[in-house]
Amino acid sequence: MKAFTQPLHDLSEYDQIVSDLAGQRTPIHIDGCIDSQKCHLISSIGEPYPFKLIVTYNEIKAKEIYEDYRFFDRNVYYYPAKDIIFYNADIHSNLIVSQRMAVIRRMMDGCPVTVVTTIDGLSDRLLPLEELQKNRCVFKVGDILPLEALSRKLTALGFERVSQVEGPGQFAVEFLTFIIWRMSALIVSNYGEMKSIPSEVLMQRVSGLLNRLMR
Repeated sequence: MKAFTQPLHDLSEYDQIVSDLAGQRTPIHIDGCIDSQKCHLISSIGEPYPFKLIVTYNEIKAKEIYEDYRFFDRNVYYYPAKDIIFYNADIHSNLIVSQRMAVIRRMMDGCPVTVVTTIDGLSDRLLPLEELQKNRCVFKVGDILPLEALSRKLTALGFERVSQVEGPGQFAVEFLTFIIWRMSALIVSNYGEMKSIPSEVLMQRVSGLLNRLMR
């Protein structure tokens, strides 16, 4: 990646921007940069900073920046604003909640992250991270899960109890098997044995997994 950022270091204007940021001489106004170069410049200037926030004027532009920025930084996340139109909320299902929670979880873990959002998303009121951290459930392999108490806890946190898990934010209790689909992985507890499956393979494996566990 240095092959892309090194040419910028030869520019006196770039060195001045980096120096002003290091000295906290802000805000800094930068113009004359076309859209295709903005992500390149932001990623290079922000390299020393583990937490970065990019705010733009609408959802379409935010998604464009997110797609472009992924080339320079794998730790970039898109944070959508709340959809106040119920029809659109039904169409997107739990996708918006999943994207928002992925950003929040990344921040709670203290991992480097670049967040791309809109002015509307930035204006959303949220609980402090400390309050969210208090209500976080952490499961480990070998943990013994009290089914009824855990069911009540998940319901209080906003999970939906269903007969069969089909999407994020749902959980089910089938015989002695407890199945939770959180926003990034499927967690299965069967007679005390826990498994965690990444979200990218859930759609291919969830049907076959449920059939095997019920045998």
